[in-house]
Amino acid sequence: MAGFHDLVSLSGSFVIGLAAVCRWKDPESLWVLSRIDELWQIEQWGEDDEATAASTLKQTAFMDAIRFFESATNPA
Repeated sequence: MAGFHDLVSLSGSFVIGLAAVCRWKDPESLWVLSRIDELWQIEQWGEDDEATAASTLKQTAFMDAIRFFESATNPA
């Protein structure tokens, strides 16, 4: 549950978190989908260095949460 919680929190979407754990799309595509609003803002107003740095940290955490969830649900 912890991994799923992080996926939902970081993406801001229950549906994207569910898509990640069900492997409906690759994690990178899901991350881009979760950032649609931010990408539109960048197109309109330009890039904000602090927001980009925060998004990069969140993306790393999102990918880590996917790996954590997969390792917790598929023990070797």
